[in-house]
Amino acid sequence: MSRKFTRAAGIAALACSATAIAPAAASAAEVIYGVTDQNRLVQFASDSPGDIEGSVAITGLQAPDERVVGMDVRPANDALHIVTTGNRVYSVNPVTGSTRLVVNPITTPLNGALFGVDFNPAADALRIVSDADQNLRIRFSDFRTFADGALNYGDGVNPAVTGSAYTNNVPGATTTTLLGIDVGRDALVRQDPPNAGTLTVIGALGLDAANAIGFDISASDGTAYAALVTQGQETVNLHRIDLATGRATPAAAAPLIDLPDGAGALRGIATLGGTPDDKSAPELSVAFSSTILEQNTSTLEPSVNCDETCAISVTATVQGVRAGSETASITGGAGNEVVKVSLSQSARSRIARSGTELIRLTITATDAAGNRASQNRVSRTQTLSARRGS
Repeated sequence: MSRKFTRAAGIAALACSATAIAPAAASAAEVIYGVTDQNRLVQFASDSPGDIEGSVAITGLQAPDERVVGMDVRPANDALHIVTTGNRVYSVNPVTGSTRLVVNPITTPLNGALFGVDFNPAADALRIVSDADQNLRIRFSDFRTFADGALNYGDGVNPAVTGSAYTNNVPGATTTTLLGIDVGRDALVRQDPPNAGTLTVIGALGLDAANAIGFDISASDGTAYAALVTQGQETVNLHRIDLATGRATPAAAAPLIDLPDGAGALRGIATLGGTPDDKSAPELSVAFSSTILEQNTSTLEPSVNCDETCAISVTATVQGVRAGSETASITGGAGNEVVKVSLSQSARSRIARSGTELIRLTITATDAAGNRASQNRVSRTQTLSARRGS
């Protein structure tokens, strides 16, 4: 079911400043906002990134060709901020998409194709890094821009950092560490000291990354999320990043961030806090004929609809005896799946001998939070002669 975030101060504060599955028990997930190069703001939950729960156009930018390159939530006031190709910073209302100009201009022009954008919660400063090794800092006490030392390893290896995130991402933090994702080394790195741009590898991601499209650390529980494109792929998947080892693992059983048609390419993510516990069962509907010819009972094909990403299981019994089962999944939100259930040889033999038997299907849908809905369908087998009335 659709869920809204409950980060402290929530949407109200933001608005005032210018919103095959293996589920566990029902529990809170992280609400994540994504921004695209077509200036669309999208919302999804970390446990079902394929279910886009909201999409709104970002409006009020100063130039018609201005595009968003990254975003983050400012811990000091919980306001969502975006950085654009116009060398500007805006706050954005996630409900309406309207913006308020905050920094104009970023006095050192942006340089690069992909950018990491994140707020330092201790210094109340916005860090911007790029795949061209740019390392900018905007101090929010006076909105002054600093061109800090270029990203470097000190060993001659050229960095390729396209995602940055600070730890301890909460208001009033006194300590924090700046981390990044280097897609050249396929590694999680530490930028320390941040203003010098000095990088140290923490550990390997465990995958071959082509791009890090976004990287952020939850203020709720410290979980790190990254939107990654792997080599040879064009799709973007949501991963969790182990901050101790660097290892990336899928954030959900179906980790694809499935953007709506026309939304454009993802350019950044920002965590917004936990969703309320999802305790609502999915809406399930099943189409299955009440009669079936005896000769067509080798494979049963119920059509199953679910109103959200669901894992589907179908169990068949003949005269009360288990006769077959199958599983399937519906991903990317509401959808339909025809589940093909093969009946056992003993069940088919029984139907062939008697001609008329009762087949009962039990269909269960389980959503990403572990909520379940079940329905039963009964079909009576018929011989061809019985159907013809002879």
